Amino acid sequence: MLESFLNAGSRLENPALSGFTCSDKLYQLMYSCWNLDPNKRPPFKEIEIKLEEQIAGDGYDPELHERRED
Repeated sequence: MLESFLNAGSRLENPALSGFTCSDKLYQLMYSCWNLDPNKRPPFKEIEIKLEEQIAGDGYDPELHERRED
């Protein structure tokens, strides 16, 4: 079922359409990771860099987040 969904070119919609917080840039990154051709998917390092940029742009403070988890 999932395989036929993906093979038909379908992808999950942007979570922002369902009321969740998801920037267009983050969704574009997610979407690029779902490419059927593995050679067209971004390398892990690129994913890491883009996620770090998203976190920095959102004012995310990892140290504050770690303290909250304690």
